Amino acid sequence: MPVHLFTYGTLMLPEVWEAVVSNRYMSEIAFLSNHQRFTVRNEVYPGLRYLNGCTVQGIVYFDISSDDLHRLDAFEGEAYQRSEVRLVVDSNKNITAETYLVKNEYLGILSKEVWTTELLNKGGLARFLEGYQGWI
Repeated sequence: MPVHLFTYGTLMLPEVWEAVVSNRYMSEIAFLSNHQRFTVRNEVYPGLRYLNGCTVQGIVYFDISSDDLHRLDAFEGEAYQRSEVRLVVDSNKNITAETYLVKNEYLGILSKEVWTTELLNKGGLARFLEGYQGWI
């Protein structure tokens, strides 16, 4: 069964996505209800936390290969787990996808600061890419 993957942080950026996966995928803007992005402490990337009434905008990539899913799992690391979520895509359809949620035992890594792409625009992307060479 094909896996669609909702991305909400650094993997939304082509520079990061293309450094991790080996194939090209169709994508679309998508929205995840009742969650919020929070900055991981001392980092420039986020984690998701359930928060009623909030909506996160991200990108869903369609039909991800199993090889690329393994690469993405390795990239995300032990603090995150792939979980099924329901999304609304830009075409106003509901779909099922997977996304990386922070495991319950790691929720303490999240700060109270809501994450925005501005953290990456202020030089964080270059620092992030330097620190994560050799994903593949």
